[in-house]
Amino acid sequence: MAIAQHSTKKVAERNWFDNLSILFNTPHIKVRASFFRLMAISQEVGLWLRESVVNILKSEGNRTMQLVQQDIITSLSAGQSFATSLEQHPEVFATHEVELIRAAEGIGNLPTALKEIANEMENMQKIYQKIQSAVTYPTVLLVFSFVAIVILLIYVIPTIVSLFPDTWSLPWITLFMLGMSDFLRYSWFVIIIALLAIIIGSRILYQMFLPFKKIVDKLLITLPVVKEVTRTYYMYRFSKLLGDFSDAWVSPIISFQQITKIFSNYYYQRKAWAIQNDLRSWFSLSSAIEWSSLFDEILIQTISVGENTGNLGKVLLSLSQFYRYKFTVTIESLMSVLEPALMAFVAIIIGIIVSSIFLPIADLVNVIAS
Repeated sequence: MAIAQHSTKKVAERNWFDNLSILFNTPHIKVRASFFRLMAISQEVGLWLRESVVNILKSEGNRTMQLVQQDIITSLSAGQSFATSLEQHPEVFATHEVELIRAAEGIGNLPTALKEIANEMENMQKIYQKIQSAVTYPTVLLVFSFVAIVILLIYVIPTIVSLFPDTWSLPWITLFMLGMSDFLRYSWFVIIIALLAIIIGSRILYQMFLPFKKIVDKLLITLPVVKEVTRTYYMYRFSKLLGDFSDAWVSPIISFQQITKIFSNYYYQRKAWAIQNDLRSWFSLSSAIEWSSLFDEILIQTISVGENTGNLGKVLLSLSQFYRYKFTVTIESLMSVLEPALMAFVAIIIGIIVSSIFLPIADLVNVIAS
């Protein structure tokens, strides 16, 4: 109790800006990975935990991590374990990371656990970078296409239409585009408000309205190409997390409690809960996930082999490397389908606009020629 009061007092002594920095300015995954990597190195050379954090703090450049590391030093000085010290900052350290460290402290394998956490963070950073680089080209294409469409609608179409004295005799497609032009010029703020409402509203609905979340998550596991990306990602996360937990001798029940918290897709999360209940009923893990369409057959067979040989952690970690490579391939496959589809969509839109410009010109030429 005295330790908890001391820790709470320490947080209260900070100014409001520092408290907000910890709550809302979560360090980048690269910064957190660097912390665990340096901690692993420090433990491998035999430094005490408190001494390790003190040395890391001296070269830490991220303000939020500086504040968090100061708290960790205070907690360690008060006699708390490293896992408990990290647990006080759930906005920075995930619960599964804390559980792995708590298990590693219990069996005396902390350097290995810290190294595995750092490796996983670095792998996830590479995955995020792969996704960002994959969506960069489509995003740039859409932005430039949108700018070109706006210029055509606002400047080109009104100029062309002004050449014709009788506006209502123009083709219907030209009149439609002229209406769109007027809407963009005089009601552009409506479009911005609508886009913001759609983006923000969809995020809120996904987090707060379960039926909407079910629909979106169902699409992610059923749409062609997209379902392969989703499935491979969850196979990688499942095999890597369960492999780490098994290697650290974490209870299967606790492992699936943490996996359930990590999974964001409703159907994978529900399945993780079901597996957890089956394990409580003394079912084997392979039988608990057998016949599920959410899991690959190769993963089920690997788990069965690992359970029979008593080597579940190592075989799952080996399989996770395969899924990590497969995920990057599926991302590239998705982009190879998405990019031509986006280009075709943009070409159709621009083609309609160009048609609305040249159709009245063609009619005028025909009138002059006759």
